[in-house]
Amino acid sequence: MKRLTKREEDVMTVFWELKKSLTIRDVVKHNPELSQNTVQVVLKNLVEKKCLEFDGTSIARTAIARVYKAIISEEEYFQEIIPKKIFKKMVVSFVTQENSEEELKKIEDMVQKKLKEIRE
Repeated sequence: MKRLTKREEDVMTVFWELKKSLTIRDVVKHNPELSQNTVQVVLKNLVEKKCLEFDGTSIARTAIARVYKAIISEEEYFQEIIPKKIFKKMVVSFVTQENSEEELKKIEDMVQKKLKEIRE
């Protein structure tokens, strides 16, 4: 997968944060910096890139709106665009910086959860 443009990432972030199917209006409502025209074009591109898919229609006021859903998670996207070698360096850099105990505990919990999945 190719890296998404800034606007494509902005739109995908809305889908990743809300974790549900959305219309153009929903995306604009969540991120008012995006215009409806921009979102319409970006959604078409994201469908072509297989990041989103058509998920039916919704009646909004007096109009019928297309509904889209994300078919790639934020984690999957970043795993595909960031090479493992660079990602490992980023993790090491993050962990060795001064971080709060809470941030480090979250990372530790994620690692422990993954280790448990691997062992089962």
